[in-house]
Amino acid sequence: MATLIVIDMQNRFLNYRHKDLIDRIINLVNVAKENKDNIILVEYGCRWEPEKPAQRTVKKIQEAVKGYNKLYRVKKFDDAGGDKVIECMNEQHLHGPIIACGVNTSCCVKETVEELVNDFGMTVTVVANCCKDVFDNSEYSHFTAHGTFNTHETLQVVDTPEDAYELIEA
Repeated sequence: MATLIVIDMQNRFLNYRHKDLIDRIINLVNVAKENKDNIILVEYGCRWEPEKPAQRTVKKIQEAVKGYNKLYRVKKFDDAGGDKVIECMNEQHLHGPIIACGVNTSCCVKETVEELVNDFGMTVTVVANCCKDVFDNSEYSHFTAHGTFNTHETLQVVDTPEDAYELIEA
């Protein structure tokens, strides 16, 4: 069983270029639900007001996970949220590889994924067509050339949700 992490898909980080990204992430969420995988929504909170709730993940994605019994939320206060993901996984006794998606590729997604791999030794698969930078006009941001991460045995970058699940099942 895998854990899908959806990173910072909040209105404050999205713009008009992200409609297709939201639809692709909903597709990935639906695949995760079909596989009965855990889903963690990672939401960026305000570090100056930590008691204040984080802005929620966009409504369309929330609707896609509504009522799902393996849904968790974590609030982070920095670009990297790997420690919060691990904390949630430990508290909920979640195991297995991680599938990652969201915004911003060169910042929060990168920092979270690298923290999970480098600091916690997790196996992570990043789905390129489910990631994007706010200011990037390219289709899949920095993942087009798969150059954002140094891939190795515990970190892989794939193009589609189907590729991610094929890799996990191998």
